[in-house]
Amino acid sequence: INLASTISLAEDTAWSIAFWQHQGGDADSYIIGMSSGDRYAIRHRTNLVRVYFPSSSNDLNATDVLSEWTHIVITCDGTDSSNLKYYLEGSLEDTETQADTAFKINAIGGANGSYFDGKLAQVAVYNKALSAGEVTAQLNLGASGDWSSDSNLLGYWKMDNATTVTDLSGNGNHGSVVGATLVDGYIDDSTGNGNFGDMQ
Repeated sequence: INLASTISLAEDTAWSIAFWQHQGGDADSYIIGMSSGDRYAIRHRTNLVRVYFPSSSNDLNATDVLSEWTHIVITCDGTDSSNLKYYLEGSLEDTETQADTAFKINAIGGANGSYFDGKLAQVAVYNKALSAGEVTAQLNLGASGDWSSDSNLLGYWKMDNATTVTDLSGNGNHGSVVGATLVDGYIDDSTGNGNFGDMQ
């Protein structure tokens, strides 16, 4: 999914990225970031999520999440040596430090020319670090919940119908689908060619 405009998260500012995912057969695939150019991306790999910044990457270790719908939240607290926190199904799995935390997003379901193998639903970007309580509340709403009333939303794509990828944050940053299929409740490749998540 290509977004209408790039979301830029500035250095030393707090942010969070939350989503539901159902991994496909490939444990190594990109979830969200820049479609090309700058090296910003969140990439799922076996037993970890790797967050890429232009000059470094940071591995957040976690249990493997391949075969079922899973709620994932990554937060940055915006301090000088910012803490990145990785929540899996409401539990804090890992905390890492990262000096340069500026981040950019213009694509969902892929980054840097590579794509996500699986299904995605409920993708949201915030300009604050979600608290543990907020993460739990979001999890409890389930994959079909509604986060549009959350504060500090920069973008929110529910992906709950088969025709549009509307930004429900009120910021108008709607998405266009390239090479993938929207189905009710999530985005997926359903062409029968096994090319899951061919999204830009």
